[in-house]
Amino acid sequence: MIEIGDINFPRDTTVQALVEAQNVTNGYLAAIAANSVAAMATDYSAIRKVVRQGLASSAFTIGDQINVNWTDSVAGKTYEWPFDVVHFGDVELADGETVPGMFLQAHYCSPFGIPFDAREAF
Repeated sequence: MIEIGDINFPRDTTVQALVEAQNVTNGYLAAIAANSVAAMATDYSAIRKVVRQGLASSAFTIGDQINVNWTDSVAGKTYEWPFDVVHFGDVELADGETVPGMFLQAHYCSPFGIPFDAREAF
């Protein structure tokens, strides 16, 4: 604390530490508000909000799964398709803006072939 007469002012580093701690707390509160991380993993707007606030690594851990509904167009059946949380980091958008991100990877491969053009690989 910096003391001037009878007034104490917090240092910038103290305020920054408090803000960082509050952000972590907010991440946990967001997970609790969704009843649990597992419940939040099906509420895509809650996931989006937590990720955009930069709190995804506080609410999720590497290996957590987010399930999406996927409909097999051939069989006409709907399945849960899990995606694994594999990384947290900043992402640069097309307009140059950098935002917090959470990277997902499909837990299973697609049951259908995916077209591939060998020229595009280079």
